[in-house]
Amino acid sequence: MLNSGGAYYLVPVSNSGGLGLAAIGNDSFPKSVVLDTSLAKGVPVRFGSPILLPWVNDGMRAHILFKSIPETPEWEVVKEFPIGWTVKVSKTPTSFMGPFALHPVKTGYKIVYYPDGGDTGYDIGIINTVGHNRLAVKDGDAFIFKIKKAFEPSIRISKV
Repeated sequence: MLNSGGAYYLVPVSNSGGLGLAAIGNDSFPKSVVLDTSLAKGVPVRFGSPILLPWVNDGMRAHILFKSIPETPEWEVVKEFPIGWTVKVSKTPTSFMGPFALHPVKTGYKIVYYPDGGDTGYDIGIINTVGHNRLAVKDGDAFIFKIKKAFEPSIRISKV
């Protein structure tokens, strides 16, 4: 399901730091997607779709996964009382086409969440809860970022 486009950092345009995971509330392990100001670029992500293209087009539905997290858990949006809809990771695919799309804005890109594969999308923004800047549905107040290629180290083969 993954495209062969590689891994990317989603670097915030207005804040320092990068995306990562945190254990918040009743999380038994880090599974809440957060903007962590202590991370230089964050954890790289991959975009996946059943259409095997070397890129993700603007507005194309896709899955988002952290590249270097074991078993590449997918992002999903879950209801958390009393906060609302937050972004977490799960090892279970949520839909065939993916519930997220990247849309260009003046200064970068934003992520839009499409519940149930419908036509109505909601911006993913940042909310501060319990000292963490979490990704959540925050329509009209999107998290704006630049996409930076995460270069993977090349494999060196030594001659014997």
